[in-house]
Amino acid sequence: MKNFKLFLSVLMLLICAQVPTFAESSLKGVTPEKFEFIQKLAAAGDAKLQHVVGLAYYEGEIVAKDYNKARDWFEKAAANGMGISASYVANMYFDGIGVVQSYEMAKRWHIKAAENGFRESFTFLGFMVAIGQGQKSDPIEACMWFNLGKDEGELTATKMLDELSQKMTPKQIADAKAMSIDWRLKRPKSQ
Repeated sequence: MKNFKLFLSVLMLLICAQVPTFAESSLKGVTPEKFEFIQKLAAAGDAKLQHVVGLAYYEGEIVAKDYNKARDWFEKAAANGMGISASYVANMYFDGIGVVQSYEMAKRWHIKAAENGFRESFTFLGFMVAIGQGQKSDPIEACMWFNLGKDEGELTATKMLDELSQKMTPKQIADAKAMSIDWRLKRPKSQ
């Protein structure tokens, strides 16, 4: 089990280093002049543009880097259904970027991201629980998150579910599947 936790830790670090695809194209072609207009539309409630404004402050290429403003804009976008924005807030808490590092807050925000359609968050949640970040390691709950990620088509979650399931009893696997079903019944399937 110790080698498996080390494997999960390394894999999680590799995944955390990747920037979500939406973010890569969000600032393309945005100039400081366009940014002012985008920020006004974001202030009026456009969730996608709220994410773009948050990303601009997070990256610091169009405007001065400001993690507090980035988090504020990401939180606004997340409140308007942008799962990727909730994932950014989760990762800020996970890594302690502009906030006090907190695995508990990272988990809360990844759950919100997953609820709002950011399927990669299921994988992050599975990793966090499997290796015991912010809580005691729980293979059954980890399996639940990986099951949910697999249901969303998340390939890493599928691979991790297969790995973890080999180290679990049939009852543990059945319990995790039941937890997945229960979680899904209480929340909408992401789009």
